[in-house]
Amino acid sequence: DHTAAFVLFELNGSIDENLEREVRLLIRTIELFSIKILEDSDDEIDDIWELRKSISPGLYNLAERKINEDICVPLSKLYDIMKFIKDLSVETEIPAALFGHAGDGNLHVNLLVNDGEIDTGFEMVNKIFSETIRLRGTISGEHGIGITKREHLGMQIAPNMINIYRKLKKVF
Repeated sequence: DHTAAFVLFELNGSIDENLEREVRLLIRTIELFSIKILEDSDDEIDDIWELRKSISPGLYNLAERKINEDICVPLSKLYDIMKFIKDLSVETEIPAALFGHAGDGNLHVNLLVNDGEIDTGFEMVNKIFSETIRLRGTISGEHGIGITKREHLGMQIAPNMINIYRKLKKVF
């Protein structure tokens, strides 16, 4: 198993008594795994965010092509969709790199395919979208429905609603 994880927690804003209790619990949990905690004044924070921003471009170095999608599921289903994608990756032997905004259930799914695997990669996308919808998620987490997802819109939204959306778009 070559699974690895990097979790970046960033907390900001004012802390009330309930949130303070949750933050203390989070810190105790983090300390169990010997994870480093950085403060606002730590110069390393900028370096970590630069590392996070370099993930997507860096994935292009691992395969001939990258199929990337963004999905979003309820937080209670985040583990389920991640396990589903991992199992699908193992089954197809196509690596999947996941990153995103775990706090709101948004995942960037990156399938690392070579030229002979593109059809399998797009079949994986269809399965991932189907499972996302089954888990009461959405096939578009933060980037919207564009040209590449347009054909999948009917998986989530009924045709009559799509027509209403198109009419509304013409109005505005």
